[in-house]
Amino acid sequence: MRTKVQLAAKAQKVARDMEHDYEEVVRLLEGEIAQLKLQRDRQVVGRVEVKTKF
Repeated sequence: MRTKVQLAAKAQKVARDMEHDYEEVVRLLEGEIAQLKLQRDRQVVGRVEVKTKF
């Protein structure tokens, strides 16, 4: 009985750790997406400025 409880506790810890890792990856990807959107928006603004100068 004790071994089953220990295995269940270990499985829960592993699951929590995996969930934490997943959430961290999601946060990192969201940050990277935000940076890419900023870069894209700056390029679009730069193109608009060039077009309006001519």
